[in-house]
Amino acid sequence: MKTGDVLVYKDSETSARYGTGIVTSITTDEYLILWSGRGLTKYRRSILDDKLDEIFQRGEKETGLPKERHLRLGTSKVGVAFNENYDRAKVEQLCDQLRRSGARNAKDVADGLAAELFTKKLALRGAGKNVLLQLAELCSSASDEAQSISKELFFGYVLRRSDFTAAEPAK
Repeated sequence: MKTGDVLVYKDSETSARYGTGIVTSITTDEYLILWSGRGLTKYRRSILDDKLDEIFQRGEKETGLPKERHLRLGTSKVGVAFNENYDRAKVEQLCDQLRRSGARNAKDVADGLAAELFTKKLALRGAGKNVLLQLAELCSSASDEAQSISKELFFGYVLRRSDFTAAEPAK
């Protein structure tokens, strides 16, 4: 296995869950694989080296590879990794669950996400940033549905309100 290899699980159930993966880095101890369906995952080399052919098969280069883009949500220079090739059907299903959850502002957030995310590309301007801020507020109120959406879009990362505020200056 080398950096840039495209992988798919041989097991169809696991493959449906994780999607297509691309090897992003290899260290002496582990492989780092970016999955389109469930985010960044590390696999220990000693376990996989002997079983690679049993677990994975080589994937096609053009089948929904995860594409990482860094969004700067606040005024800091640190970006949050966003999956541009997220599973749209899964996020739509999660938005429906969020609408039915009954949480405060859940319907507004789900409708805003549908309007912003199901266009061709997320534009991080006024409305898009506002919807992500509302999603972060829902995530901080322990809404499982909102956290699931965040994990799907941001490679397993749950948005926080602090991602949108400026970092405190060092004294």
